[in-house]
Amino acid sequence: MELVPLRPPDSSLAPPPFGRVVTSAIDLSKCLDEKTLEAIDTALTQHGLLIFQGQRGLIPEMEWAFVSSLPWLDKEFSTSLKTSHVAWWQFAECPMVRRLGDAVDDTGEPLALLNRIGYEWHTDGGGASYLYCERAPHSPRRTTLFASGAAAYEALPADRRIEAERIMVHYSVRFVTGDTAAVDYNAGARMAPSGLRLAKACTERGPGHATGKGAHARPLVRVHPLTSRKVLWASPKNMDHLEIDGCALSVERSRETLEELMRYGTATQDTALVYEHRWNAGDVALMDNRHVLHSTTPYPNEHDDHGQQLMHHISVKARRPQPGWSGVGILRTRGDGCPR
Repeated sequence: MELVPLRPPDSSLAPPPFGRVVTSAIDLSKCLDEKTLEAIDTALTQHGLLIFQGQRGLIPEMEWAFVSSLPWLDKEFSTSLKTSHVAWWQFAECPMVRRLGDAVDDTGEPLALLNRIGYEWHTDGGGASYLYCERAPHSPRRTTLFASGAAAYEALPADRRIEAERIMVHYSVRFVTGDTAAVDYNAGARMAPSGLRLAKACTERGPGHATGKGAHARPLVRVHPLTSRKVLWASPKNMDHLEIDGCALSVERSRETLEELMRYGTATQDTALVYEHRWNAGDVALMDNRHVLHSTTPYPNEHDDHGQQLMHHISVKARRPQPGWSGVGILRTRGDGCPR
């Protein structure tokens, strides 16, 4: 399988240290042979992000068949199926696939879930995600940012790497709905300009808000189970607080600390570490969420909902266990001398 860097040779920007464009003639609407699937899986593990171009006429059943064929994914668990009912932005015939964007039908009714939250760096979980651009406007161009969690970790100064390895990130629905970023935005959530800090919590909370349901913790630095590279791995919007050496930090200090640590690998001015993909109809992005972070970008038509971007999205968790990856932290009681 032929691969080239994400940026062309004549670009003024250096290629990012991750990701590849697949230039081989691979038609994702067809049933792929075992050799091709193995080549895709190997490249995805190595590079974290693969871009396929010229993919036309993909339908949800085809897309799900392709993504769920990756052997390390648990096809019984699509994160699009968070509830027992099918939301209007999911395909009824294949609800594992969501419709995203601002496309509308002939009557002006929305066809997809529109996310206005702007910059919001995150991972979709410890599995894989897939984005297909069915159609896109020529102007203004719609974009998604991608960054390598491994490169983000390696960009940290030595003392900050040591600090990061001591941190557990606790997540909850205390400040968000527990649904998608688009739903959180509509419920009042706002991100800081960096996309690395929740600036305003939702005014409407999720059903687990009072009970703490869904609360869990993960190490900020994790080890990719196949490459053995250390990666910086977090979703700041959904963070409750940080724990360092068993001691809980305040919410505000937690947000400051996580933003500082993640800036090294996601700051858009450091173009060597961030790749901005400009969507064309027929593009597919396949990402290993154990390696790659991504961010939405500000919606260009804030006062005009009648755009024509229509994306398909799939997110699937990995099979468990994943050695070195699936650890869960337990918050211990804060003692004297714990950092605040």
